Amino acid sequence: MSFLASLPPHGPARDAAILGAIATGNLDTPDWIPVTCGRVTLRVSSDYLRIGGRVPMSAPVAQAAVDSLGAVLPTPKIVQAIEAAARIVAMPVWPGADKLSSELLAWCEEQTGPLSGLVAGHRKDVVVCRAMAGRPGRVWIFGARWGNGKRIQPLSGVHEASYADLSHGVRAVLDACEVGGQPALVSELYRDDTLAAWLSDEGPLPVVRYPTATVAVSAPPAATWTEPQSAILRRGHRGDAVRELQRLLAAAGFVVARDGLYGPATESA
Repeated sequence: MSFLASLPPHGPARDAAILGAIATGNLDTPDWIPVTCGRVTLRVSSDYLRIGGRVPMSAPVAQAAVDSLGAVLPTPKIVQAIEAAARIVAMPVWPGADKLSSELLAWCEEQTGPLSGLVAGHRKDVVVCRAMAGRPGRVWIFGARWGNGKRIQPLSGVHEASYADLSHGVRAVLDACEVGGQPALVSELYRDDTLAAWLSDEGPLPVVRYPTATVAVSAPPAATWTEPQSAILRRGHRGDAVRELQRLLAAAGFVVARDGLYGPATESA
């Protein structure tokens, strides 16, 4: 069974499972592709972030995932620059109204299949934008293309930050970038009164990240299990990987002890 098909139902348990996979080093290492946006040379993930397959993530989990890579989330302007440089792949058309079940996540991934090089259009991007400052607690999405090439999703914050359906993807943009050949940080350019215009059509961004603590989980210490090691943490596991999961849960706003034991409290979080 794939990681996507094995995920719990949409909600806190799914978030915890994805955070656990990040904590145990199971986030696939992206291929970084240079893309020019204005005078800025960016390095972007060639595809949406994967744990075996492309994983839709709530806003706090998406932020934790890009944090673990030393990356940031894109603006709509960056998404358009990526599309201009990428091979466009159409969003799959899913059957029925259900967009949240684990089975449909796995189905959508099967429909898209493996892709090479810089690709775009097959998922809606979780983005940062100026509206985040005035409407906290939302996830902002933009992008994706139908088979006829038309845009699917204008910038929207209709969903709560905890929401993530099969159409969502997380594109990472390395924070380290170059401006005219000189090193810079995307996160600082986002806030700059003058230079933000290269990366945002909305001017400088007062808020450039979703509310979750910065984490560094790409290479956690080896874990000690009370049962055979698994990519998915479960009740009864203990060790450094569980402690890292608890730290990520706390960063995402859950109340949980950081004792390294995957017990009922950690499972309910």
